[in-house]
Amino acid sequence: MLREKDLENIVDLIRASVNKSLDGDFLEAGVWRGGGSIVAKAAIQAYASNNKTVFVCDSFEGLPRPEEKWQADKFDTHYLLADLPVSKEEVQRNFQINGALDDKVKFFKGFFKESMPTVRQHVNKLSVLRLDGDMYSSTFEVLGELYDKVEIGGYVIVDDWKLPGAHAAIHDFMDCFGFPKNLIGVGKADKGFERAGVRWTHFKIYWEKTAEVPQNFRERVYNCPQVYGKKLQYVFYKSYVKRKGQRYQQGHQLSAYDEVAT
Repeated sequence: MLREKDLENIVDLIRASVNKSLDGDFLEAGVWRGGGSIVAKAAIQAYASNNKTVFVCDSFEGLPRPEEKWQADKFDTHYLLADLPVSKEEVQRNFQINGALDDKVKFFKGFFKESMPTVRQHVNKLSVLRLDGDMYSSTFEVLGELYDKVEIGGYVIVDDWKLPGAHAAIHDFMDCFGFPKNLIGVGKADKGFERAGVRWTHFKIYWEKTAEVPQNFRERVYNCPQVYGKKLQYVFYKSYVKRKGQRYQQGHQLSAYDEVAT
């Protein structure tokens, strides 16, 4: 669920990219009901004369089961959540209801492992890339396929900074290539919470891309060491996600408060 300050963040970064004369498009990977992408479309209509494409990427079937190769996802149980799947048709209706559906909105369906290589072929440049994949794998797969498409001066937003898998994926990705961690929290600091000695004061973050990727980026990216991922495999998930998984299996639907407070 996106809060008002999260939607403002999308608008602010699109406006900033326009002010920098960046001509890249907007892409959201993980859209749920489409609210973030609809707001992005409205911002593009307002500030960029509707000259940017909005890429809407989701499985529209919820999250995938964990794969063994992604260590941090070992105990992930997001795939059990019944309220995550929202059909592409429903998201398209939401766009239409809000006057945001036109030929500059492109929908791509599929788990990111399968869809992102195809998405990559359709993307030229991105000025804003928004990640909302929850898991280590879903976060890393999007960065691996699309980070080199983000313009210098463009922005990457991470919706799931509070979730261990996504958190670990960002650190491992940046450490692998020595990218600067100029991470900025979205909005004012939250009350904050701590797990396993790591303290969060923001649930969502973003950064400005300031360094080009190396020439061998595509060859290296899927061989990056999962240092953070391996650490968090047990430290976080045994006490956090696995416990939640038991609640999911019992049919308990988490509210936004549960997600933060558990």
